[in-house]
Amino acid sequence: MEAGGLLAAGGVALAAGDWVAARDAFGELVGRGETAEGLAGLGTAHWWLGDIRDAFTCWERAYAEFSRTDPAEAVQLAVGLSILYVANAGNRAVARGWAARAVRLAEPLDAPVLTAWALLAKADTDDDPARAALAAEEAHRIALETKDHDLELCALSMRGSLLIDLGRVGERTALLDEALAGALGGEGSSLDTVVFTSCLLMRCCVRGADFSRVVQWTRSLDGFIARYGCPYLHAVCRASYGAVLMSTGDWARAEVELAAAAELAKESLPAVQAEAAAYLADLRLGQGRVRRPGNYWRGTRTTS
Repeated sequence: MEAGGLLAAGGVALAAGDWVAARDAFGELVGRGETAEGLAGLGTAHWWLGDIRDAFTCWERAYAEFSRTDPAEAVQLAVGLSILYVANAGNRAVARGWAARAVRLAEPLDAPVLTAWALLAKADTDDDPARAALAAEEAHRIALETKDHDLELCALSMRGSLLIDLGRVGERTALLDEALAGALGGEGSSLDTVVFTSCLLMRCCVRGADFSRVVQWTRSLDGFIARYGCPYLHAVCRASYGAVLMSTGDWARAEVELAAAAELAKESLPAVQAEAAAYLADLRLGQGRVRRPGNYWRGTRTTS
């Protein structure tokens, strides 16, 4: 297959949620010669498959190419890298760097939507919740003006998340619920919108011990999960999701998700890995597999 055909095949596979086929198509394309588009697609496939290190590598290489050829795509990658360095690596310093780069690259482009995405990345890394909330509100305003539904839902979700730090809990839950409902209802065009809104809701509800809301939304996500896979692609959200599955008695799926969370967190988020290991230990004890749990405390995955 020619390069153009591989690129198209990879794009179709990504849209369909066939992550393995996408990885194979983009991988073959990149193997013939690196292109920004091929690297970006390969990074996305790796991300959905849980290969976070490979995803970061591909996206950073794609960014380097796009920064010379397509600044708008470079902004989008910088935004994504900023968000993921917080959620998957717990590295706020690097995330701030990527957010700042996104803001600077977007400035001369006269593209309000790109500016808004950069503002969301900046809000996600800002230690001042009031300032971050203003940035998220501005991103939401731009989304409404431009009728960009993915941006609107993500900005709405970010606003809800930030209201926790400002003590406005009632407003927070309403915005988070609305954003995820819109994402699952197909208002956006990107699967990443479901990832963004579901993970923010999960993180916020766990922080506020609002477990009943988490359980209800987890059940509503079953259809999405059956088709595309787990949307909790960030280590923190994946660990919380595993704990919810365990509490509802779905032990088989809980074991898979907790092991995945421990794997995602093992190199950069030791606290999350320890949390996942603790849940796994409880799960093993509940199953009567008394001699197994200790392996997880040492960060070792085992099979039955």
